[in-house]
Amino acid sequence: MARMAGARREKTPWTARLLLGAIRRRMGRLPETWPIVAHVPKLLRGWSLWELHLDRARHLDPKLRRLAELKVALMVGCPF
Repeated sequence: MARMAGARREKTPWTARLLLGAIRRRMGRLPETWPIVAHVPKLLRGWSLWELHLDRARHLDPKLRRLAELKVALMVGCPF
């Protein structure tokens, strides 16, 4: 559960409502963090662009991607 409530629909700009609607359609539901980020429209716009670019970025070799995932898991102390 989040420590703060998400932005209310009537208090968000139309661009934020548009982005949140697109996220809801793409994911099937709206994850809890997105309405919270909607409190700051510039952050919402930047974060959604970052997520979009991550989804579209498939230029990395799968073996290298897996190696990078394992390295990061090792660095942060992930038990697997």
